[in-house]
Amino acid sequence: MKSLLSTIFLLLTIESFGQGFFTMDTLNVIPNEIKGLPAGTLRRGFKVDFNGDGKKDFIFEIISSDSKTPANIEYWITSEFVIVKKMKKYGQGYDYFWFINLDSDIEPEIFRANGYEDGIDYAIYDHDLKTGKENVVFYLNPVIIENGKTYWGYPWDISDMIIKNENEKIFLKASVDHDIERDGEITIPDPSKKFPVIFFYGHSTQPNINVGQIRNTNWMLIEDLR
Repeated sequence: MKSLLSTIFLLLTIESFGQGFFTMDTLNVIPNEIKGLPAGTLRRGFKVDFNGDGKKDFIFEIISSDSKTPANIEYWITSEFVIVKKMKKYGQGYDYFWFINLDSDIEPEIFRANGYEDGIDYAIYDHDLKTGKENVVFYLNPVIIENGKTYWGYPWDISDMIIKNENEKIFLKASVDHDIERDGEITIPDPSKKFPVIFFYGHSTQPNINVGQIRNTNWMLIEDLR
């Protein structure tokens, strides 16, 4: 009986809380079956289901060999070994990204944290694999909830986004009522509009950083935050 109750509780937990970040495997070499598609020296590689079909695809950043064009090239290759996207990568700043499904289609959105020591942009993107383009859904303030306390969500401290599934809809734990002020070199497309706070799981390595007061935390749809 105890085992049955534990199983039911586990199933309810899985149903109540969403999938979160998709699993990303780190690849240190290009697999033999796709060698030649991304030609060059590998800087970093990942295996992740970026199109939502249940099969893991490939992302490889290849180091540029052209001194006149120093941008690395990031290749997105499907599980069927088709290149669907190429992106130029400049500089050696922070470049973190995760995949998470936040709407009703099977294709996940991308959560990116990009920038340098003087400022990091945090944003949710829709990506169109037919055109290879990424469109910003909204910029955000990342906040970690750890042991009932809130901390600034530096990308190296984040482990997952706090979401839940309810009635076949995906809700984010969020707030649009807060006193957080961003400074540094960041993108602010609309100075009159505050970035929403989005909450994450994680472990803070800088717990003395003041986040700012956050009020009226709610479960919100991605459409509510655009």
